[in-house]
Formats: sequence, structure tokens, C-alpha cells
Amino acid sequence: MLLILLFAFMTPFGTLAQTIQLTGLVTDAANEPIIGASVVEKGTTNGVITDFDGNFALSVSPKATIIISYVGYATQEVPVNGKTNIRVTLKEDTEMLDEVVVVGYGTMKKSDMTGAISSVDVDDLVKRTTTNPAEALQGKIAGVNIMKAGGNAGAGVQVKIRGVKTFGDNQPLYIIDGFPGDIENVNPQDIQSMEVLKDGAAAAIYGSVAANGVIIVTTKNGKKGDMKIDFSTYVSFTSVAKKLELLNAEEYKSVHKQMYQNYMNQYPDDTEVTMPAFVNKNTGIDTDWQDAMLRGGVSQNYMFSIRGGSENAQYSLSYNHADEKGIFLGNNYRQDNARLKLHMSKYIFDIDANIAFKFTDSKQPEYSIKEMYMISPLVPIYDDTREYGFGLSDFDDLPSNRNVMADQHYEKSTDKKYHTTANVALTMNFTPWLNFKTSYAYRGEHQRQTYHTPAYVADPKAKRDYPYHSETTGYWEEHVWENVLSFNKTFGKHNVNAMAGTSMTARKYTWNSVGVEGKTTVYKVEDGKLVTSEIPGRIS
Repeated sequence: MLLILLFAFMTPFGTLAQTIQLTGLVTDAANEPIIGASVVEKGTTNGVITDFDGNFALSVSPKATIIISYVGYATQEVPVNGKTNIRVTLKEDTEMLDEVVVVGYGTMKKSDMTGAISSVDVDDLVKRTTTNPAEALQGKIAGVNIMKAGGNAGAGVQVKIRGVKTFGDNQPLYIIDGFPGDIENVNPQDIQSMEVLKDGAAAAIYGSVAANGVIIVTTKNGKKGDMKIDFSTYVSFTSVAKKLELLNAEEYKSVHKQMYQNYMNQYPDDTEVTMPAFVNKNTGIDTDWQDAMLRGGVSQNYMFSIRGGSENAQYSLSYNHADEKGIFLGNNYRQDNARLKLHMSKYIFDIDANIAFKFTDSKQPEYSIKEMYMISPLVPIYDDTREYGFGLSDFDDLPSNRNVMADQHYEKSTDKKYHTTANVALTMNFTPWLNFKTSYAYRGEHQRQTYHTPAYVADPKAKRDYPYHSETTGYWEEHVWENVLSFNKTFGKHNVNAMAGTSMTARKYTWNSVGVEGKTTVYKVEDGKLVTSEIPGRIS
């Protein structure tokens, strides 16, 4: 009993002795206080930030180690060793300040930049299960809002840098390996570096096309040494996060019955409104249209690359295949990317060549998602008594809606795109600080869309009386020729950068479309008047 009492009295004093109140001051090399520096007890989430005078106060263990960090400064770890007051001087992180980033038509050290520019950690991009680098940027850069256009496979993304700037297109300008391009045509695992130019000062060199910001992407090239072969793959699964809580058959009848009763009680003289037959009829049908149209999605991705080189020549060859089955019935998306990049140096000449090819095959739902939520659960999906085999909402006074499963079965479409990007550049290095670069780039995209539907009925009030088929093809191309003279020389502690150049761009777009409906229009004269009628044609 005595030992138990002694332990009970000793425990509170031991607990009180486990922490001390640590105060301190954080300054820079010029003895100026650092505001907002992070002060954290190592191995815990216990931490604070410094105030306007660089001071902080934190309860810690006497044997703890304090981690002090701030953007642009080297992180320091300071052992407490029972002290109650410390003073820490942070030193500038020279490695980070000397890091070179791509800016406009050249490069700069971070320490020399004045515009709002953010660099992306590309190692994080490849960890995300997506083939779109823009989608992988979600949550990675302050001031950049990224939203996917939809939950279907193949849906693009909308990127806004520092909010909406126009009622028109708010997409930023993408520069891929020095030329305008589409970030969706780049495999995330091919990216070497990515910079985001947010403000007008940083993006001014590109002119008005950069009004919404600029995202600069540099792809990987080979390095001197042995050939390096990489292969990676992943499989991901998707599902509907939350389905709407829709009425089942009995609830649907009950709600509509109550709705009509309330109306008739309020307006007893309105004899035109009567109770619909379906509210008192038991058909045994209880269709869950969400379960019928939604499914689990799966995405597969395979990436293969070969990189290597010698002292004077480096190469990179990569291929990526992605196949995604969307959560909507009939939604599938396939994508193939191939890229070849070369660099050669001889005497004062540098030659860079880059060619990339992308193929996409997109199949999107041919039905209205809205109809999936609106059609009654009393309508069966299939009905053998109907001419086209699908249930219709034309009985027992049901509201008229389309059978989305019928639309999915009969309507077929394809959307295939072939995108080619190629560029070549010759750089002449007259001196280590003066060079001239001339380059040519080509982009082209061929698109072919088809749509076909036979005659069928999904909604009695909107019948498809005749088959219909259409095809649309288009070709878009762009040519860019640039010449840039660059001067970059250091005089003691001073750097002088200057650039002069020209850029010429030519674009061309051609398209054609044809549609045919399986009917024949008959013209005849009756009683002196021109009368037209339609009869089925021969396509099916």
C-alpha cells in the first residue's frame, strides 16, 4: 500500500517535469528577424511560426531537437539540451537560389527572377494515375486551379492561373520543348521539368497569347553513359463516389399520388386533372436506372523508354499505352504516345530534334445523363412486346422520358485523332556567352468522327423514324519558324542578359462533313399544290 501511494504522489511531478517552455529568436545573416519561420519539435506535429519580431514560444521536451525552416533558407536542427532560450540564424539556401529554371526563350537562376514563377516537382507527377500532366498538377501549385471537365474517361481538364481573366478561353499557353503545344499530348513520365509563369511580367515575352499565364514543359533526353531501359505499369480502379438517392417503384407511386391528391384538394373545381393510372397499378417492375447505366471503371497504363548517349550525341525513345474503361456504360478511351528526342554536338554546333506522335480513340456516352435520373422506375429496361425490344414510358399516364439503354444500344459513334509534333533546331555557339539559334516546328492533327443510328424508338414522342449516318474529318496544322540571338555574360558580380529574335507562325484548318438520312422525299402536285411526303430509303 505504501508503494502504491508513493507512486501516486510521484507521477504528477514526473509528468510536469517532462516539458519546458522554450523561447527564441530567428534571424537571417543580416540580423533581421524572419517572420513566419516554421519551428517544429522533431518527430512530432508540435510547432509554431515566428511572429513579426521573429520570436517564438513552444512547450517541448528538455531533450528535444527543434527544426527551423523557411522558404529560401537552409533548414536547421537545434538540440534543446534543457535550454529555455535559443537564438537561430538561418543561412540562404544557395543551391536553391542557383537552380536554373526555363523562362521564356532562355533560362534564369531563381535568385535572379522577379516575376511570379513556380517550379513543379516532376517526381510527384509520375506518382499520379493519369495520362494528363495538367490533371496531375491538381493541388501542387498555389494560384493554379485545375478542374476536370467530367467524370467520363477521356474528359479533359480546365486550367486557370490566378482566376478567370476573360469571358472566352481561360486556358494558359503551353510551351513544349520551346514551342507552343498541347500538354495533353505529353506523357507525364517524359517530363524533365515544368515551370508555371503566373503574372504578366513573367509571361510578357510571349505577347497577348500568354494573357492567361504560361506553362513551360521540357521533356527528357538521354544522358552520357550506358543505355538505360525503363518499364513501368499501373492499374487503377474507379467507382461512383456517391449515387443519387432516387425513388424506387413504390416510393415513386406514393409521392406522385400524394402530389395529385394535394393538388385536387386545393383545386377541387379543376376536373381536368385526374389521378394517373400508374399510382394504383402494380406492374412488378422496379428499375434502378443508375445501376443499369453506371459501372466500375478500370484504367491500364504501360510505359517503356530507352535512353542513353555518348559525349557528343544523346537520344531518348519512349512509348506509352493507356486504356481506360469509364464509369458510364459505353464510355471507353484509348491513348498511345510515342516520342523520339535527339541531341548532337560538334564544334560550335548543337542540333536538337524532337518528334512525337499521339493517337486517341474516344467513345463517349450517346445518351442523356439527365434522362437516366428522370425516367420512372416503373419503366422496364427491356420489353419483348415492343418492336425494338426496349421498354417505353407510354403506358398508364407515365411522364414521357427516353429509355437511355435503348439510346446506348442503337446509337454508335467514334472519335479518332492522330496528332503529330516535330521540331528541329540548330544552335551556333560563337562564344560561351553568345549564340544564335534557328528552329522550325510543325504540329498537325487529323480528326475523324463518325455517328450512326438505325431507326428505333426510345421515346414515343421523339421517334427516330429513319436511319442516319454522318462523318466529319478535319485537319489542323501549324508551322513555326524562330531565330534567336542570345547574349549572356558575367562581369564580376553583374550578369548581363540580352536577346533579339523573330518568330513567324502560320496555321491552317480544313474540314468537311457529310450526313445522310435513310429517307426519300417524294414531291408531287395535288389540286394544283406541291405536296411532299417521306418514305424509307435504303440505308440501315
